[in-house]
Amino acid sequence: MSLSAGCLEGVRADWGGCGTDLGAIGVELFITMFQRQDNLLTYFPKLAGKSIDVLRTDANLKEHATKVVSLLNVLVKNADNEAELKSQVEKFAKQHRARKVDPDMVETIFPDIITVVKAHGGTHEDEWKQFLKAFNDLNRSMY
Repeated sequence: MSLSAGCLEGVRADWGGCGTDLGAIGVELFITMFQRQDNLLTYFPKLAGKSIDVLRTDANLKEHATKVVSLLNVLVKNADNEAELKSQVEKFAKQHRARKVDPDMVETIFPDIITVVKAHGGTHEDEWKQFLKAFNDLNRSMY
């Protein structure tokens, strides 16, 4: 990903403010997304039909959300490590291609990532938009 040093600095500063409990951040992220677009629950068969209150403590949601946010954590930390970045995004693209979750669908969570980061004091919205776009451009090239 070709991002400026300032962009990466802003993203990393905001991400550092989110804390280290990736599972909790992940659940918060998915709850935010499902509250905004409850129709997305249909893409998660193990979660479909469950209320937001039930989802807050659902082990299946926490497991998936932790994986998603762990990947985001790796991407933020390695955004300037081309080899590691490509390796991680290639795995992600392969997994999502197998589930028929295309890059356009992946983008549906981006506003929610920004919302959660801002809820934890993040102030670099434009940098996050650049970062997430660069990630998904790379994802799209490997999909």
